[in-house]
Amino acid sequence: MTERGPRLQHLKQSPSARPKQSQDKLRLRALGQVDMYLRVYPVGIENAFKLYFAYLAALFMILLFRRRFRSIGHMIPGASKITVRVSGIMANIRPGTSDLGMLASGLEPRTASWFRVKRGDVVLDIGAHIGRYTLVAARKASIVVAVEPTPSNFSTLKENVVLNGFDNVISLPIAVSDRGGRSDLFISQDRDSAISSLEPNWSEKLSRTKGTKSVNVECETLDKLVTDLKLEVINWLKIDVEGHEVPVLRGGESTLKITNNLILEVTAGNEELCRSETSRAGLELVSTETRRGSLVSNWLLKRKL
Repeated sequence: MTERGPRLQHLKQSPSARPKQSQDKLRLRALGQVDMYLRVYPVGIENAFKLYFAYLAALFMILLFRRRFRSIGHMIPGASKITVRVSGIMANIRPGTSDLGMLASGLEPRTASWFRVKRGDVVLDIGAHIGRYTLVAARKASIVVAVEPTPSNFSTLKENVVLNGFDNVISLPIAVSDRGGRSDLFISQDRDSAISSLEPNWSEKLSRTKGTKSVNVECETLDKLVTDLKLEVINWLKIDVEGHEVPVLRGGESTLKITNNLILEVTAGNEELCRSETSRAGLELVSTETRRGSLVSNWLLKRKL
């Protein structure tokens, strides 16, 4: 994780000090993630039982079977959704999925802190999942366009918009690429709800072993979407499309030129292409966040002054 700013002079350390410092950073990061999860509050007694059971079960798994642990969300019992409250919004989340981690921002705390929508902003959320960024934005934005092609995610996204009573959200069940038409969307079979992709080998790149199923979805370019909606400025554009970010950027050349703030998930190996597309549109990289061992990083880009 890096940020633009003055370079710091690093103090020389003995080899024995470096492992300790690394361990301290890991502990601080873990404590930060715990804090993010503890900010998620259950709505109702039954939901409280399920959520706190998942926390205790996750702690047990981490202590005794760490290699088998996936996420706290996968420890939530039952099949029915539970309702929680976080950051001033409510959301339904699905047991046995990554919904809780995404909603809590435990997987990307720095990225969540970047997202500061102001009153009257126009927000585009490309790859909205179940609405973590969409719902937070809708509290202040004049309009939020939430794009999510995965059918089960889109269904939950719509539920969550209604649950919060927002009337300024346009939810679209389409994918975004460099051309219109229809295409296959590949959905992971291992209940990770956040890794559906137009890239056929995406699950393999993430070392998912249960394979994928595909659904045929409508595709549109970012520029066509913005033109159809008659949007003249984009205050916040978030693009999280699981390895497909370069085609999305190439299909959004005009949109990038009217975007003030861009949060972009970038796959390892796509950095130069993403930097070229965004720089040409007048956007400057100011901060990044990368999870340890992750194939992707999140970038924050702002319009050059």
